Formats: sequence, C-alpha cells, structure tokens
Amino acid sequence: AALYLNNSPNNQIILNTFYNNFLAVFPQTAIDINSNTVIMNNFISNGIAATLFDNCTNNYWNSTIASEIKTISANTLDYSNFTPYRIGGPFDITLGADVTPLPIITGITASITNYNVNLKWSKSTPVDFSAYNIYISDIPGTTNLSKSDIIIKIPNVNTTNYSHFPGLGTWYYHVTVSDIPDPNNFTNECWYSSETSVTVTNLPPPLIQAPSLLVIAVSTNQIDIIWNSISNATSYTLYRNTIPETNTATNITGFISTITNYSNTGLFPGTIYYYWMKAYNISGSSEYSVVASAKTLSGDIIPPAIPVIISIDADRNITITWNANTEPDFLQYNIYRSTTSGSGYVKVTSITNIDTTSYVDSG
Repeated sequence: AALYLNNSPNNQIILNTFYNNFLAVFPQTAIDINSNTVIMNNFISNGIAATLFDNCTNNYWNSTIASEIKTISANTLDYSNFTPYRIGGPFDITLGADVTPLPIITGITASITNYNVNLKWSKSTPVDFSAYNIYISDIPGTTNLSKSDIIIKIPNVNTTNYSHFPGLGTWYYHVTVSDIPDPNNFTNECWYSSETSVTVTNLPPPLIQAPSLLVIAVSTNQIDIIWNSISNATSYTLYRNTIPETNTATNITGFISTITNYSNTGLFPGTIYYYWMKAYNISGSSEYSVVASAKTLSGDIIPPAIPVIISIDADRNITITWNANTEPDFLQYNIYRSTTSGSGYVKVTSITNIDTTSYVDSG
C-alpha cells in the first residue's frame, strides 16, 4: 500500500507501528517540513520507499503519485495495481476512522436532451451511503480535478441521473460516492468513475417574455381577458386576485400557445378583479405580466322601500301612501290587493311617476 500523510503532529506516533505495512510513504511538504523529513528518513531506514511530496492537496491520488511510486521503487513496483483510497476529511488512524473502501461508480454515460446534459450511472451499494458527487471539468482526465469541481452532491442512493445546462463547449464528467461521516467526522470517497464527455453546441431558447393583458368587464359576473401571442411560448397560465398582489393570486387555468382569450365567469357584481399571466417554453416561465384589472358591472341588489298604508276615509275608500323611491333606476310602483291576509294578491295598477306617492282604491 501507499500512504499519503497530511501535516499532523500525530504522524510519527501513527506510523512508528506501521513500518512493515507500507511500501511507499509520502509525507506532505508544508509548514512542518522538518518533522516530515524525520518521518521520511525513518521509513527509508526501515527499508520503505519514501519521499517528500506536496502535490496532493486537491487530488489525494493521481498520476503524479503513481509516478513518484514508480521512481522511488526503481521501476520494480507495479503501481498500476494499487487501489486508490481517498479521504474526504482528516485521517488519523489512532481515532478509528472508517477505512472500508467504497466501490467505484460504473455505467456512467452523458447525452444531450432538450439542450441539457443528461448524466446517468449505475446505482452504488455501500451500506453507509451518503451522497453521489458529480464532478465537471473542461479538461479531460482526473489530474486537475478538485473538490471545487463538484457541481452537486446527490444524497439519494436511488437517484442515478442528473441534468443541467453547463454552457457551450466540451465537458468531462466523473461520479464518485461518499459514505456517512463516522463519529469523528471522517468521510470516505471512492475513486473517480470512468470519464464521460459531451459537447454542447446549442443554447436553449432565451427566457420568454410575458404577454400583455387586456381585460374587459362585460356583465355583472363576467370579465373577458385577451392577450398577445408570444412567438416562442408553448403555454400560458392565468392568475387572478381581488387585491393587487401576486403572492396570494389564484392559478385560474392554463392554455396552449394557440389560445389568446378567455372569459372568466361566475364573478361577483361590482367587484374589482386583478389578472396576471405567465408564458412558458422549454427554458422555463416568464415573470408575471403587468397587472390588468377590471370591475364587474354593478347589479340592482337594493329593493325599493316598502310602502305604508296611512289612512282609510269615511266613504270606505282606501288611501295608500308611501315614501318616494330614490333609486336612479326607478321603473314603476305596483299596487296589489287581496281579500285574504298574506295571500291571493292581485295587481290593481302600476304608477310610473316616481313623484306619485299615494293611491286611492275606491273599488
């Protein structure tokens, strides 16, 4: 095995008991270079190949390490059979880190669907699965990959696909799997999957614009909505509210791109309604359109005042008087008579003069 060490005050303690277990050791040259030199010399004196090395900061295991192994072992070590093992967090064997290797992801493919790169891979089966890590680069190979090239971590073991639009150009992808951090917060990550690449040559359609709305109240319970057609729209959605706010607006209905009008019925008389619309295409939705509003026509919902009988004269003539109606839509007064209280009323006459407020029934 080959072991890469970061800078740790415990390195000497850890490795003193492991001389016979390693063929090559690479202490990192950094701020503690003197201490790591001592470690290196101790390994050399015990017959273990060792060299100072500081090119693992982002890669943990790469072709440079393989080259170092080959060089210091005088080409007698078959480094191609080494199983790379990477640690996503700090590693100190004295703390009991999880050292179970994770399976390398297989079956990775990339294709273009609806302008997006669509990645797929085979499901991983570690019992302590944590996440799939998707790496992207515009340079082939793994030498230049680092944690900053992870575009997303997918925490669902059954999710084995991912789509996104990376921009124009040729893109190279790798997928790895990480396990659940142990009590000491150590997280293992498998080696990179095989590489898959794809070249994106077309941009998606531009973000779509919202239509302009024209709304017209045509009755006490109906408002007609008309909008202009958007050339690259595939559908529209209409929203309504009784206050001028989109946050609480109701999605009334959707329309295919060939429809540009709608009659909104079942509304209340004399009420202001506010409308917005969004347009949609493959790139997503537009913003809300500029608000448009209309007030349904007011219906006659106030009944006339009830007349009051004032007097009956000595000749048995009945004089009925009432308060004048003041509504602007006055049509007529109607006089009814019956010989039975509460039923059997027959219309006697109608009076069309709004100022006439009495009637004498001498019949």
